[in-house]
Amino acid sequence: MDPSHTPTSNGSDQHVLANLTSRWHRGVPWDDGMNEVSIEIPEFLIQLLRHNNPPTVEDVRLCQGYQDSLEGPLLSVQNRIQSILTQIAELQVKLQKLESERLGYDKQFFACEVACSPIRRLPQEIVQEIAAHLIIPRHNLLSARDSLVSMSHVCTGWRKALTSMPRLWARFGIETVKIARPHYQAQLEKAVLEYSARSHPFPLDIRISLADLEMPSTRHERSHQFLLWLICDWTSVDRVRQLHITSFRLLDILSEELRDPANFTSLERLALVSGRSTRPSMFRQFSENTDWGNLFMNAPKLQRLSVDNKTGEYFQGMHFPFHQITHLFLGSSLSFGSWTTLLSKLSALKLGWFSLHNEVPSTNVVWENHLLQHLTITLEDYEVYLLCANFIHDGYLPDMSHAEFVIPSSRAWYSRGSSVPSTPGVPLRHLSLFFNEESPVENILAILRNSPEVRTLELGLSASQWGRLLIDLKLNEQVHDEQVLPMLDTLVIQASVPTDTLSWKGTYFEGKICNELVEMVQSRTMPAGTRSTPLHTLYLLVVQHPDYQALVDDAETTLSSYREAGLSLVMRNLSESLEESRYHSCLDADWDIILPALPASYIPPKNNGPWI
Repeated sequence: MDPSHTPTSNGSDQHVLANLTSRWHRGVPWDDGMNEVSIEIPEFLIQLLRHNNPPTVEDVRLCQGYQDSLEGPLLSVQNRIQSILTQIAELQVKLQKLESERLGYDKQFFACEVACSPIRRLPQEIVQEIAAHLIIPRHNLLSARDSLVSMSHVCTGWRKALTSMPRLWARFGIETVKIARPHYQAQLEKAVLEYSARSHPFPLDIRISLADLEMPSTRHERSHQFLLWLICDWTSVDRVRQLHITSFRLLDILSEELRDPANFTSLERLALVSGRSTRPSMFRQFSENTDWGNLFMNAPKLQRLSVDNKTGEYFQGMHFPFHQITHLFLGSSLSFGSWTTLLSKLSALKLGWFSLHNEVPSTNVVWENHLLQHLTITLEDYEVYLLCANFIHDGYLPDMSHAEFVIPSSRAWYSRGSSVPSTPGVPLRHLSLFFNEESPVENILAILRNSPEVRTLELGLSASQWGRLLIDLKLNEQVHDEQVLPMLDTLVIQASVPTDTLSWKGTYFEGKICNELVEMVQSRTMPAGTRSTPLHTLYLLVVQHPDYQALVDDAETTLSSYREAGLSLVMRNLSESLEESRYHSCLDADWDIILPALPASYIPPKNNGPWI
């Protein structure tokens, strides 16, 4: 190649080379990552890099000479770097040792803080209350035990506090689904013994759950073996005060295998609920030979009994100690005749919850129940109500003061007459009516007009129906003899909308208090001396209202003057209706919900303090 010839190169190469030589010539860093190093290039080397011509012999000699002159400084720098790296390695070893020492001191320092921490100085009573609020009541026994054990690992003081609190260990659940594993059954028996020992001498509240599967299996065999041990061999069974069993199938098995009643000498509350089934079409059915009431014949303190549905008409033939039952919830639907026959056995009954369907009543009812005070009945149609009203009117329940009727479907009520018996022979002081669907107002008013002694009314209606009812509830002293509920002093209004829409638009409680309610309150908050009783308490309950706070704000303004006159206003936005809450409470044999408790949105009379 001709030395004078300059090879061509593309524009990109020329641009890169020009930029590179320019940076070298200015003594700028080699690249952007070496900002602390500057490189000086000799002029002859820069000139060689500016073109692509092959270097001459002289150029090669100059480059080699310059390269040889760099070996000494380069070796010196490398040696110095190696020396520094050696020192760094030695320092890192020392640093690691110091870090280990520091961690040791940190642990000792933290141990001192833990030893003196406020949580370890909490009084035993506070620790026990914390545990009581954190542990889920009636939770699966082993799961709840794990939570208690975890809390007991905080410190020795906490463990002593937890293990010395009998109330904490007196309520537990037993999930028998997993008993198919042999080690689980032994572990469960051990846990039951531990709970019963730590809860002594407190009475026990136990919940036993098992799916009511239709086919026998090893799981069921072990489950009923465990329950046999629990009832026959467990020494603390006589301390069981409340028992909740979710398995009718196991009750059948136990009733067949046990010759003598279980020793439930302390049992006061019993709830029997059907379990879930994987194949509902093959759900175990009851027969006339099914009688697990014998299991509880030796329960002299049993007073509260709740039985889920699927027992049908056979319940009254079982050998429960009916004569001592004071509270009975029966989920299965009974004919009116079977109901009256059952009532004749419940001589001590005070509160009852039943579901009735229509049937011509028996004509040979000759008994009286002088203890029944609270009766809740789920009705299929208006005719069943007429049967019940006549039954009360005839004086078979002379001491009953609270009647509650739940009407799940109102379609049959439209085809029935509105005639009701005259004023009942037994004056009701507390009447509850809950309609799950829109109902004929004429029938509702007929019921109210024939209950003039009622002082407390609970009325659950669709939010779109309240206008007409509130107008008819207004008092007019000029026509006193035609008044609806002239003795009313406590009114519970429950408004709801269909659960499939939850639309309050266009209803009487959409976002403010309706005028009909204000006018009704005005007519009933009268000064003393009139022939009617003034209204002193108003409950306004709405179910899942999306704009509840606006309703509360409007109530504070609209009803302010009536609060000054002594009216107490209770407002509450319910997650479920009042009758549903009572249903679940009675199903668990609790029977705790009678009137709604005062919630946060409680507006007392002004002379009793501020609105909270």
